[in-house]
Amino acid sequence: STGLVVKVNNQTVDYNDTLGKYVFTNASKVGTYTITAETPETATHYAGSNSTTFEVIKHNSTADILIAPESVHYVNGTFTITVTSNTTVNVTVNGKPYAVGANGVVNINTALLPAGEYVVVATVYENAKYNGNVTNKTFYVVKYNAEIRSIVANDSVFVGQNTTIDVT
Repeated sequence: STGLVVKVNNQTVDYNDTLGKYVFTNASKVGTYTITAETPETATHYAGSNSTTFEVIKHNSTADILIAPESVHYVNGTFTITVTSNTTVNVTVNGKPYAVGANGVVNINTALLPAGEYVVVATVYENAKYNGNVTNKTFYVVKYNAEIRSIVANDSVFVGQNTTIDVT
């Protein structure tokens, strides 16, 4: 009917087409929104109204950590830590903050990490649009095993005599 007015929280919503479709583009705050539709009385129709509510909720945030390769990491080795998120994420490794670069890559000179346990923590702080989230992943940097294959020496040496010892 003519003169239909649609409002969300008492603000008129723009009419989109002739099929009764209206577009509400201002769901910027979390909460309950009330929709009302009203039409005045005309020569052929009584006045009418209806209402309903809908909820605007926050997105759940994501923060995923990938350490590649996921095998054992050795001192002086290199590997990549990638953090993906659907919003801004803060990353720490053992409490030290690191910037998240292009494509979620955390730039750490992994070759400088001494042997030990490391915990990567990706934190999304709650904001107006997203719920907070904390994800962590542990990795280890280990030392190489010493490898002594053989020791070759003479069975006996006279006092005062030099000898050669081969170690491989």
